Amino acid sequence: MTSGASGQLQADEGALEALSTAISAWRREAVGILAQADAQLRGQSDAIERTRSQRANRLSALKATLSACDAESPERGRLMLAVGEAEDALARATQALQEMDEVRAEFRILERQTRASTDGGTERADADLRRRAEAIKAYRAAGVPSPAATGPAGGAPSSGGGDAIAQRGLAQVPLDQVDFSDNPILDGFGKGGATRGDYRWAVSTWADVVEPAVRDGADRSYFEARDAERGATGWRQTANVYDVFLGSDPIAVSCRPDGSLDPQSGRHRIEVARELGITHLPARLL
Repeated sequence: MTSGASGQLQADEGALEALSTAISAWRREAVGILAQADAQLRGQSDAIERTRSQRANRLSALKATLSACDAESPERGRLMLAVGEAEDALARATQALQEMDEVRAEFRILERQTRASTDGGTERADADLRRRAEAIKAYRAAGVPSPAATGPAGGAPSSGGGDAIAQRGLAQVPLDQVDFSDNPILDGFGKGGATRGDYRWAVSTWADVVEPAVRDGADRSYFEARDAERGATGWRQTANVYDVFLGSDPIAVSCRPDGSLDPQSGRHRIEVARELGITHLPARLL
């Protein structure tokens, strides 16, 4: 190897190292921006929750005072008016909290998609840079590239597993192996009056709120209390999300001879999860 070639290889190695450093810095900056946005949304949500709690306490106090007030008291009319105003104020705070929950759910979707894109891109770039660096080192050492260095980069898929899920007779299944092309969704998303947005909220809430809490030992009563505290109703109840995934209506799949998974139930949830960048969901294996 000539001195000129050696110098060029050293320059190439330095360029690869600098590029790898720049990619890592870019990823940290992107993740930092997401973290800042999440912190701001969380702070606003906490502030709304405090306001709602204060208004709920005020309403309870006014109702107690009204209950103790004599029917003939001239104060009764004023108290009834105050109770009505307090109820309206609490309803507005509850609505604001529900809207903030939806905003945070949409942000989680954006965050997950951005992280998947960022992580996937940087991982592929890093893998390529590593292969090129190893090839240079191999060439410098023996004059030939290392087959291992020039081969395709591998990566272990996320297992997505967890004892808390397995204890319920379910397994985390990789959604990229689920195939229902022979039985596509043709009836839309109107089951039980649910919209596509309701499904998106439920699947996102499962991934971001319910599953992590379940892994920490939470049961259905925890989510019931959470819903009551936040004034959640209808399709926006985390206890319902718990039921849909772990209780009354879990996803069920069977295995085909070719190794793909055939969904017997839960196609709508699977389709929405794929849209949101979620790679695994709990399912009963038939």
